[in-house]
Amino acid sequence: MKPNSSHRREEAFTILRTSFSQLNLPEDLVEELIERHIAVAFEKGAIAFCAGNTDGMLACVLRGYVNVYCPVGDGDRTLVRMAAPGEIIGYHDYVDEKGRHARLFEAQAASKCALALFSWDHVARLLAGLPADALITILTALNTFWSENLRNFTVLLNLPFWDRLTMVLSDLAKRAGARVITSDLHPARLTIAHGFGLNLTIDASKSDAAETVRGMTQGRGADAVILAVGGSGLIRPAMDAARPGGRVLLFAQTVRGEATIDPASVCVDEKALLGSYSASVELQEESVRFVMNREMDLERLISHRFPLSSGVEALNLAAHPQPDSMKIVIQPGAPVREGNQL
Repeated sequence: MKPNSSHRREEAFTILRTSFSQLNLPEDLVEELIERHIAVAFEKGAIAFCAGNTDGMLACVLRGYVNVYCPVGDGDRTLVRMAAPGEIIGYHDYVDEKGRHARLFEAQAASKCALALFSWDHVARLLAGLPADALITILTALNTFWSENLRNFTVLLNLPFWDRLTMVLSDLAKRAGARVITSDLHPARLTIAHGFGLNLTIDASKSDAAETVRGMTQGRGADAVILAVGGSGLIRPAMDAARPGGRVLLFAQTVRGEATIDPASVCVDEKALLGSYSASVELQEESVRFVMNREMDLERLISHRFPLSSGVEALNLAAHPQPDSMKIVIQPGAPVREGNQL
């Protein structure tokens, strides 16, 4: 195994030791579990654990990320968590009709990943050798763990998809120490961002976005910057906002032209300038389901509706955006509506 892979694996096991210590498992028991693991690699999209499976295994994420889904009544599934390195997945959750311990949640690789597999039978044998007072302490910690998970899942499953996704990614960002910062010239759009859970905002009409980002990151700059505004004038500021070794994604630069950049930021600072015009083919089916099932209230992004007779006015507004304009729709027979009066 490559040195950096070994380093990542040791980091994951360090996190795992911390997680097990919160369940009051003895240190020698934890070390024996870690020594008896089997490492398995998964490609992105591969199913690591199926719902209802009774294989008697659980796993620790060594590297990469794993999506955890809960099956729902219509045969679909709901994303409830994104597991990061060091976290436990695949534990049994219920007893099936044949009296076997089965898995409630499905786990699918969100990226290339590696899992350390453990046998439940081996865990049970180790636990059986502990004194009664130690087992009571562990059961108390497990009861707290499951109560917290039940509360979180109950809240999560009652939310619309976008809110669920925001919670899942916010939870992952919190565990990874990441923050999301948005910037716009128009305060009205920042207010909309707040409505989607993006609370760290910069009013670019009042302050320099790149300088503010550096101030919010102890002078370092952002790890990644997404420029979702057309035109080339903001490419240089976006690169200025990124840290050395950071990445800048151009998402709206669809018109060919010229742009001014600092070449030393690419060569010396090793910043990467990337482009993305469309979603991956792998995501198309998920995107269609996301839109057609109305899993996010996309109408909240529509600020103006125009009848066909006012099409020229609608196109003019689209060509010259205003502070309160977001998505503009031309809908035959529709009255003129503005400002989210939908």
